[in-house]
Amino acid sequence: MNAYLLATAWAIGGSLPAVAWKILCLHAATAGLLALTRPGDNRLRYALLCAALCACVAVLAADVASAWRALPGPTGLDPAAPAAARWPLWLALAWLIGSLVASVRVLLGIGWLRGQLRRSQAWADPVWQARAADLSRRLGLARGVSLRVAHHLATPVTAGWLKPVVLMPATLVTGMPADLLQALLAHELAHVRRHDYLVNLLQHAAQALLFFHPSVWWLSQRLRIERERIADAMAASVLPSPLTLARALHGLSDAPRPPAAVAPGARDGDLLDL
Repeated sequence: MNAYLLATAWAIGGSLPAVAWKILCLHAATAGLLALTRPGDNRLRYALLCAALCACVAVLAADVASAWRALPGPTGLDPAAPAAARWPLWLALAWLIGSLVASVRVLLGIGWLRGQLRRSQAWADPVWQARAADLSRRLGLARGVSLRVAHHLATPVTAGWLKPVVLMPATLVTGMPADLLQALLAHELAHVRRHDYLVNLLQHAAQALLFFHPSVWWLSQRLRIERERIADAMAASVLPSPLTLARALHGLSDAPRPPAAVAPGARDGDLLDL
């Protein structure tokens, strides 16, 4: 094994136990801060959860770098040492395999989404183009958003960052009442306004690196919930009645989730908050 590769693996494996304890402490601190927030403080909770998830990744990077610097040097490690003394290498190997599996799952989700985009058709209806432009203006969204219709999609999703796209299921475009469809479109445009697609991808990257820790999965799930609540609130603010959005989201409650959930969609909102 290359000496520097061996040293890196040793540093990663040797630092993971301490990383796990530090992330657990971050979890406890974040939970305590969240408990102090009020029910309507969705943006504050979202910021706290984002900061906590970033701190978890920073802890991993800092501890691995510190462990690497503390090694006696790449040539000072003995790969032929007894198995009991080589536990950092086995731990690093387990981490690498788990991280690769988690990354492949995300890549498959991205591939699925790209397939949906390729098979979709432009939603060129001038009435809905005008409605989308009006909703974008009221949400403060300056960028243009492409509207497309997908025939093999169960729920609306938002894709892309530099060139955002809102994918609407064909079954909803043809079968859902216009006021409910407009509510779902407002929800997706709120995701675009907040750059949620990019944040969601970064969130998946953090999960892939720290897949082994339940606290990271808890933080990530809470982050998704708060993201949807914020999008719900933004959409409700530009609609004639919040109940319209509640009815639209309720209609999606039994729809299957997309693979790996790499694109934000109107699926995890909390109707009681509207």
